[in-house]
Amino acid sequence: MTLAALLDRSGTSIGEVTGHLAARSHAEGVDECLALTPPRQRRLWELASAADLPPGELVADTTSAFAGRNSLRIFSRFEKWFARQGGSTFGFNRHVLRPLIGPGYFTVRNERPGKLVFDYRELPAPQTSSLGRSTATSWTAWPGSRPTCLLERPSDATHR
Repeated sequence: MTLAALLDRSGTSIGEVTGHLAARSHAEGVDECLALTPPRQRRLWELASAADLPPGELVADTTSAFAGRNSLRIFSRFEKWFARQGGSTFGFNRHVLRPLIGPGYFTVRNERPGKLVFDYRELPAPQTSSLGRSTATSWTAWPGSRPTCLLERPSDATHR
């Protein structure tokens, strides 16, 4: 059964969806998610939004990137990149329009258990090393307005 077929079925639970994706390789799971039609994306969103999921670990000690697709007709592919600095989780959006509209930096807060808020107005303060340079996880060390490719990835990124 495919993820699409699972979402089309009435009575499907978020547990069935997570079990389905856990049984596949990372690449297969990403491919199935990115192939969802807008109505199936909406169904997945409704299931995930209504669920009381365990907190889990959004970001490890390295940069983590998550593939995504929104419901726009064009320019729908993107990645959300995350890092942790002190007690803050923050990130930016990587997409083909970044050279034109910027990276869309954000801070992530836990509003309540299992519910995340992406705040595009607040950024963590840059941290520096003892040598006076930005640390690897500092948002100031991340890409600015240089052109990017969705397939370009730093070697230390963890993709989920």
